[in-house]
Amino acid sequence: MQQGLDHALEHERLASINETKWTKIQKRVVSTIQLALALEIKHNVLKETTPKAMWEKLENIYVSKSLTNRLCLKMELYQLKMEMGGDLHDHINKFNQLVSQLLNADDKLSNEEQVLLLLASLPRSFKALVQTLLVGKSTLNLDEVIATLRENERMMRTKNVDDEHNAIVVVEFELGKNQSRRHDGPRGRSKSQSRPQRDMSNLKCYYCGENGHVQVRFKKMKDLKK
Repeated sequence: MQQGLDHALEHERLASINETKWTKIQKRVVSTIQLALALEIKHNVLKETTPKAMWEKLENIYVSKSLTNRLCLKMELYQLKMEMGGDLHDHINKFNQLVSQLLNADDKLSNEEQVLLLLASLPRSFKALVQTLLVGKSTLNLDEVIATLRENERMMRTKNVDDEHNAIVVVEFELGKNQSRRHDGPRGRSKSQSRPQRDMSNLKCYYCGENGHVQVRFKKMKDLKK
């Protein structure tokens, strides 16, 4: 911290700092700490008026080294599960937050234990990837595993977009064939005539197998191309 702000966490005012300057420094530090806190955390320290009291309150709540706090954090970490279709980024952030709190509470978590807990917290859709990561390995690095998970997530998102595009192409092709059959013959419409807007609400989507999704996915793909 700059301009003597670090001194605000001391129990007593330094002799080299006068009372007026000391008050200003403390107010500035209190405001700085509050701005850095999430809303749900900030409520716990709103009554504190000095940086020292605020910092100690935060330490008691979130960095307590008591057995009770360590037990609660471990239970939360061991029970952490990512829902099917959940956000991987948010899940990893939550995992890292719990691990950091445990480490700050002087609880020893080896790199291997962290890796295994993270992999165990993933849904069934990650089973193939987890097996690939574990086969033939005697140890894994947490940072490398997280990087692999993120890359896999990016690839899956790209694949889903491509699958949706292919599904729309197939449906459009089928619609074109149906329209051609309908207008073949002497009484067929002239090519110069305007084509009526297609109703795709009852068509089955080749991607998900549900009725009524084609029109929504078609519009989505048009929006992506803009």
